[in-house]
Amino acid sequence: MDCAKNPAQKLVISDRKRFINCAITKYQKATNKKILDAGCGDGVMLMELEKIKNVTVYGIDYNPLRIQRAKENIPSAIVDISDLRKLKFSDNFFDFTLLNQVLEHIPEDTMVLKELYRVIKPGGILILGVPNEGCFLAQLRNKYIQPEISRTTDHIHFYTEKEIVKKLKSNSFVIENIWRQSFFIPHLLLGSILARFKIGYRILQFLGDLFISQCVSLYFVCKKVSKCAE
Repeated sequence: MDCAKNPAQKLVISDRKRFINCAITKYQKATNKKILDAGCGDGVMLMELEKIKNVTVYGIDYNPLRIQRAKENIPSAIVDISDLRKLKFSDNFFDFTLLNQVLEHIPEDTMVLKELYRVIKPGGILILGVPNEGCFLAQLRNKYIQPEISRTTDHIHFYTEKEIVKKLKSNSFVIENIWRQSFFIPHLLLGSILARFKIGYRILQFLGDLFISQCVSLYFVCKKVSKCAE
């Protein structure tokens, strides 16, 4: 099921949109900014990004069908098929790049981060969102409570916050902010039921703020600092 149409995911996605929009607004110092949604899928986030004033929105994905849908859904965006490991854009091209729940699917994650660093302007921003599936409760679910998830998932990486922080720093990004979303309930159905309702979602977010290592997702706002300024 498309997450955007899944009732259990509406509050989750709405909160992610809010965070991403706030991050871009905070660092948008001038007009005519270029924003890339790397792994845009059908264009769910492109719809939000195009609402921001004075920006040019780009989207890329490896899937031709999803690119076609994105073009139909957001005709104003510049959308194309592209490999995240070898981007078609020139150096220092984008002011903002968004990599939202994508990196965990790609074996060559370091290569992707290097490419994104290359195409971001000095002082530009990467917003990275990944599942916190390396945490204790996620591993408890995937290995013991619902091991079928491990057998059927298309995720390659099961990150912890420590691992992602290390990858970002080793690829020269400076982390400006971290947002930890919700709390990892170690059963898919139970977690989905709680996240469906505002009160349940608020409780999960409270628990996620209290036990930060066991959050569901991690979002990083990272800056590219020019080599001479490092």
